[in-house]
Amino acid sequence: SKEALESIELISRYFDNFNIDIMTSVPFQTSDSLMNTLKTAIGTGAKHLSCYSLIIEPGTPFYDMYEKGELSLLSDEEDREMYIKLAEFLGCNGYKRYEISNYAREGYECRHNIKYWTTNEYIGLGAAAHSYYNGVRFSNTPDLNSYIGGEFEQEREALTEEDKISEYIMMSMRMSSGLDEDEFYNRFGKNFYDINKNKIDLYTQKGFIKKTENGFAFTDKGFDVSNALLCELI
Repeated sequence: SKEALESIELISRYFDNFNIDIMTSVPFQTSDSLMNTLKTAIGTGAKHLSCYSLIIEPGTPFYDMYEKGELSLLSDEEDREMYIKLAEFLGCNGYKRYEISNYAREGYECRHNIKYWTTNEYIGLGAAAHSYYNGVRFSNTPDLNSYIGGEFEQEREALTEEDKISEYIMMSMRMSSGLDEDEFYNRFGKNFYDINKNKIDLYTQKGFIKKTENGFAFTDKGFDVSNALLCELI
C-alpha cells in the first residue's frame, strides 16, 4: 500500500486526471478494509476508479496456492455483497457507475475504453498493438526487433455480420446506458427486441434488464450475472 500511495502521489504532481484500479475479494480482505481502501482512493483526488473482483488465472502463483488449498477466498455471495457495498459507497461519493467495472466523476469517463465498448474503429501503433478497421481486427507482432525491421502485422481476422452483432450486444450491454435500439437497427437492419423478445421479457420480469429511453440496459442485479445473461442474448 505504501508503494501504491507513493506512485499515486508522484503521478498526481503532473496529472489531474488519473485512474486507480481496485480489487475486491482478495484473501484476508474485509468490508472494513475495503471501505478504508475506497476512502483512501477517493482521498487522492482520482477522477476514475476501475474495480474488479479477483479472478485466479492458471499459470500464476495464486492459482498454484488455490490448487493446494492455501488461499482463503470469499464465497460468491460474500463477493457480491462486498461489490454492492463498493458500488453504493462510490455512488454516494460522486462516482457514477458507467460500465460494469468502471466508475467516474462527471465528465471523466474513459474515452479510450468507451471506443471499445461502443465497437467503434481504432488504430493501434507499435509492437503488440491491436486495431479494428473496416470490419477487420488485426494485431502487430509483439517482437520489437521484428517490428523495427518492418514485419508489422501478426494476425488478421475479418468479422462476419453475426460476429459484429454478437460483439455489439456484448460490449454495449457492459455500459450502464445499455444498448441503443436505433443504433442497432442502423448498423444491422434488425430490431433488437424482435430477435430477443422472449428473453428480454423474461429478464425484465425477473429484474435483470430494464427498458431505457433508447433501448435496454442491465440493472445492478443484472450486472451481477451479466456473463450468463449475455451468453443467452447472443
